[in-house]
Amino acid sequence: MEGELSVDVRSGYKQTEIGLIPEDWDVVPLISLSNGGLQNGVFFEVCRKGIGLKMINVGDLYNSSPVDNNHLELFNATKDEILRYGVNDGDLFFTRSSIVPNGIAFCNWYKKNIDEIVLFDSHVIRFKTDKTKVNPMFLYAQCMSPFARKHLILSAKTSTMTTIDQSTLGNCPILLPP
Repeated sequence: MEGELSVDVRSGYKQTEIGLIPEDWDVVPLISLSNGGLQNGVFFEVCRKGIGLKMINVGDLYNSSPVDNNHLELFNATKDEILRYGVNDGDLFFTRSSIVPNGIAFCNWYKKNIDEIVLFDSHVIRFKTDKTKVNPMFLYAQCMSPFARKHLILSAKTSTMTTIDQSTLGNCPILLPP
């Protein structure tokens, strides 16, 4: 048709919103790779800090990958909070808000090394990875890819701070091999 841009696609590849990918790979929304969806964490109260269980906060997402549970702050959680906000091996975490746009939806993942309870705070969104569909480390790499980062930053809302909601995060396109 007149005005259409012709793209020369090599044999065995297909053109997608992410770009040229192998024919047997797919582009899927992040939420389709979840076993339990997305969730905001426990509300952090300063008076409950310093004793109790380890807690992942925004700053922990930037330190090392996977999250280093040796340097997490302690939080005195209730039994209900432990049940609702307990972290699982392979969970991904995203920042909910940022002063600068490129800090929004910054991702990290949790690798359980020892049997201990770890929680996450309310400034972080947890993604429960379905490990039958995708390797958490691979999914983390996809969420930190230039395409995903650009998509998330451009999809965020900016006023005084840049924020992202669970629905927007869940719609992030992810490249998935067979």
